[in-house]
This record gives sequence, C-alpha cells and structure tokens, in this order.
Amino acid sequence: MVWKKTICPLPQVRVQNPVTHHTWDEGRYTTYDITIQTAHKAFSLPHTSVRRRFSEFDWLRKQLKTHHPIRTPPDLPPKKFFIQRFDDEFIQKRQEGLEKFLNTVIAEKLYLSDSVLHLFLQTDLTGRDISDFISGKLTEEYIQSVWKAGGKKKVDRVVRQSPARLSISIPNTSCDSALSDSVLSADSFVSIETSDVDTSGNSSLSSSASEDENSKPKGDNSQNGTLYPELRRVTSRDFRPSSHYSINSQDGLSD
Repeated sequence: MVWKKTICPLPQVRVQNPVTHHTWDEGRYTTYDITIQTAHKAFSLPHTSVRRRFSEFDWLRKQLKTHHPIRTPPDLPPKKFFIQRFDDEFIQKRQEGLEKFLNTVIAEKLYLSDSVLHLFLQTDLTGRDISDFISGKLTEEYIQSVWKAGGKKKVDRVVRQSPARLSISIPNTSCDSALSDSVLSADSFVSIETSDVDTSGNSSLSSSASEDENSKPKGDNSQNGTLYPELRRVTSRDFRPSSHYSINSQDGLSD
C-alpha cells in the first residue's frame, strides 16, 4: 500500500467588509477586513481577521519590493481622487483588487517566507511596529506574545529596545570664571542627559540647575566672584574645540 503525502493548499485570503471612517486627525478613509482560515504550515495562526487601509497595502508592497529586489510585486488597484474614493462602486472594485493582490503575493514562495507579510496578514501590528521589529527596536519576545494572543497586540506591553543612556559633562565656567579648562574639578561640570535633548537637537539644563537659578538674582556678580548667568539652552555652538568634555555611557552607543 502506498501512502501519498497530503499537501495542504494555500488559503484563499478574503478582503471584505469595507468600513469608511470619519476622523478629526486623519480625515476620511476606508478599511477592509483581511480574513484567513488555513491549516497551511507557513501560517502561524489557523484563523485571523485583521483590518487594514489602502495606505497599509501600499506600505506592504514597498516593503516586499525592498526586501526582494529580484522580484516585482503585483500591482495594487489604481488610486482615485478624494471625492471618487468613497463611491460604493469604487470601494467594491478596490476591495476585489486588494484581495487579488494578496492572493497573488502569497502564491510567490519568496514572499511567503517573509515575516513582514505574515505580521501584516495575521496581526494588528502597525507598519511602524513591524518596521521596528525588523530593525531590532521591537523585541522578539514581544512578537511572540502577539502570536500567543492570536495576533492582537497589547498596547501597554510594547517593548522597544531602549537607546543607550548618554551623559555629557561640560565645563560650568559659572562656578569660577578664573578656572582654566585643565584644572576644572568635578563640581565645575554640568551634566546633560539624552532625555534633556529635544527633537530640534537642542538641550536644556536639568531642573535642579533651574531651581538654583531661581534662588539667585540674575546677573548677580558678588564679592566671591560667583556669577549666576541667565539660564539658557545649550546647543552645539557651546562645545568649543579647545574645551575638555567627558562622555560616559554605561551601556555603550548603538545605531
């Protein structure tokens, strides 16, 4: 008696149930349910339903093209002007086009082996979440917890790799204007943490320094020679080439 190996066919990905959303921050857009029911070993979960919008499908196509430049992903359905995007006929045609796109993608073994595709199809992780996982900012442990939760992410448990803690000490010449850079003591330095740096690349001094500033009159130049300048932001222009700076990082620097 000859036993034949049973091969489980690829699932039929369904794109259905379009819903048009009206939001204050993102305006008006339509999302679609991506439903998969399968026993194929390439898929992590037997049954999932994930809601995505057209821009996320476009993001997926770009990711596949970047990861596999030797292949050209199938085309997405064409875009339309804002007013036409929400016609029932247009939404129906777009839904059919998106379904065809996904079924064509999973039929390609090269794409089927890409974790980005599976996270897109079977989890509710955002494009940013998936990109962070690929780049190493989102931990493998967290992704495994998402799979165990049936593809549903837990917002309060998102764990991204923390950046290295960087401490920079710069000479605090307000302690004694007569001190030279070569003989500055530990008390003559002001520390700046990475958490004090804003998105523009500027940095503000710590709250303790601010409290000390408020306790002294501005511009006070007393007999002891101590000067209390007005508190200001520290920028790259304050780092003079001739000065001595120390950089301390317990965890090291990472990309």
